[in-house]
Amino acid sequence: MSDTAAQSRTAQSPRLTERQDDLYLARRTKTKRETRRRLNLDSATALSVSIISFLTGTLGLYGQGAAAGGPAVMIWTWVALFIPIWCVARAMGEICSAFPTLGGPFFWTAALAKKHGRPASWLVAWLNLTGDFAGTAFAAFSAALFLGRLLAVETGFSDTLVQDLAISLAIMAVAGILNSFAVDFVARINRTSMWVHMGGAVVISFCLIAFAHTHQSAKFVFFHYANNTDWHSPIYVVALGAVVPLLTFTGFDANGHKADETLGASRVAPKAMTRAVEWSFVGGLMLLISLSFGVQNLNAELGTAFPAVPAQIILDALNGPLAVFLLVWILIGQMMCTISCVDAGSRMVVGAARENALIFNGYLHHFTTNTRVPLRAVWAMTLGSAAFCVPGAFGLPWFYGITAYAAIALFLVYVIPTFLRLIHPSRFTPGDLQLKHPKLVGWTAVGSIVLASIAAGLPVARDYMHWTTMNWALPGVLALVVLVLLGYMLFGRGTYEGPQQHITAEELAALEADL
Repeated sequence: MSDTAAQSRTAQSPRLTERQDDLYLARRTKTKRETRRRLNLDSATALSVSIISFLTGTLGLYGQGAAAGGPAVMIWTWVALFIPIWCVARAMGEICSAFPTLGGPFFWTAALAKKHGRPASWLVAWLNLTGDFAGTAFAAFSAALFLGRLLAVETGFSDTLVQDLAISLAIMAVAGILNSFAVDFVARINRTSMWVHMGGAVVISFCLIAFAHTHQSAKFVFFHYANNTDWHSPIYVVALGAVVPLLTFTGFDANGHKADETLGASRVAPKAMTRAVEWSFVGGLMLLISLSFGVQNLNAELGTAFPAVPAQIILDALNGPLAVFLLVWILIGQMMCTISCVDAGSRMVVGAARENALIFNGYLHHFTTNTRVPLRAVWAMTLGSAAFCVPGAFGLPWFYGITAYAAIALFLVYVIPTFLRLIHPSRFTPGDLQLKHPKLVGWTAVGSIVLASIAAGLPVARDYMHWTTMNWALPGVLALVVLVLLGYMLFGRGTYEGPQQHITAEELAALEADL
């Protein structure tokens, strides 16, 4: 199909585009759509912006970056890493265009592998599942931290990590209920969330620049290096500070999971991935710069018992009512992120269950009759993410470890199909989106993901061999890989055959005749 023809598809009536999408899906993946196509380019972009959520990642990790390198490291690594992260989205988008189906990366892996495709795709499915659990837990726990601080300011609430856990579990319950019984409302949340995030970046930045009691100098913001860690090597400290952009920019694989629900999916879903990265880059950079200008006393704010350092900066810099208003705005964005994570993650669950890549597959592969919502997958996602919230109550290193685990697991999910596409070009036939320089983009993506995984797994504390200070992310990922491959050898090898054909010749002929 030519680019002109492909581009014209989304300009046609939604009904005609939907039928063309269904035929494209059937020919490319031998599957058929099981959901309703609700997303256009704007709503698909908004979904990924909501899940990347710089209001969650950038703000939740600002304290880590401020301690490991200070404002200059956070800002300049954010800028320097934009192109590599953008390449990851472009490389994944090209593969998504060829296989726009439920399950996303796990399906792509099976399709692109020459050998060992079944164990490789089985592994990717489990990495994606647990990475989504951990990423959603990070969003919920971050929202709980901000809500706890807000309640402490307004009511004298005694904010502890155990209470934050209780709040995060309540947030997860709300996300599960809304995704189960208010699908149209969730769709509106996904669309609105982008403007909550981008508007939040603008409003928070304006307030901090215009109304902060005092401001730091441009030299402090762009060139101040601070090391409040136990490490002495500047290179190592910069690597720790770089996790702010690295751990924030995950989740744009959601457009792959929701491709079945996207009009013009073969072009719109990939384009939404890169647009989401671009919008999030702008919004996150605005927040990093304005927060750094608004710092009143960096050492004191880092030393506060409250872990959400940006909230303390806002409270110190602004008058009470305005600061509370901004904290409420941030909290709303973080809760929207949690809801969107459950939405997209449930599509990954049901897609993998359709191919018997998980456990209880027959039970999880289920859609409601009226709304076509994978209700059981929604609650599997909700309960799994709630379980990943629990370690946060044992200390902030555990909270950071959950965050880093999500990043490393999802980095591996991104890199495996991207790497296979590069080394097995004969296995890949581009879809409606074809990169002009696939090798340059692909190898940039692979290299950056490898380095990002190493950075995310670095110990934060110097006494890292203690169970309360170790960064458990990398050991956790390695343990999962071993357990998942062992599970494949014992159970999956007999039940998992890789992606199967789910459309009959008669159904395919009917689609072709309909056009």
